[in-house]
Amino acid sequence: MKHKSLLALALVLPLTANATYCNDRLVSTEDHIARVLALCGEPTSVTRYVVYQTYQYGYGPIFAAPRDKPLRFTGNGIVTVQPWQQTVAVEVEEWFFNFGPNRLTQRMIFVNGYLKRIDIESYGF
Repeated sequence: MKHKSLLALALVLPLTANATYCNDRLVSTEDHIARVLALCGEPTSVTRYVVYQTYQYGYGPIFAAPRDKPLRFTGNGIVTVQPWQQTVAVEVEEWFFNFGPNRLTQRMIFVNGYLKRIDIESYGF
């Protein structure tokens, strides 16, 4: 019974792939958005948004320090930097492809112009 419920759950959730075919040409994660457009054509719909990611860095060795951050000398002779953080804007585009009722739909997610995720979803319409 447990295996049947897991199988049912797997059928409902979208599958994630590292590569897919568009017009008999292979498209894979890390491909540039222009290459995907050239191989797959225009998507059925596009959603664009910006997310902000904050990176926090703690004390670290000097080779990991940005040039403009203050240095700190410890008693044991190790040179470190003060903790700091940086927030960057990340451009995200979600492309949805509907290839018709006989093929599965696909959602491709691009981050800063590069394909990061491919979701294989249900049959199209």
